[in-house]
Amino acid sequence: MKNSVKEVGSICVLLIRAKKRAKENQPKLFGSSINYAGL
Repeated sequence: MKNSVKEVGSICVLLIRAKKRAKENQPKLFGSSINYAGL
């Protein structure tokens, strides 16, 4: 059980890092369109 909890936690960390990278690496046009939409 403990091992599975650690695996789930590490997966969550990887997903969070991936989301941060996606935000940082978004094309400028895509990012500006999101800002224009107010999101």
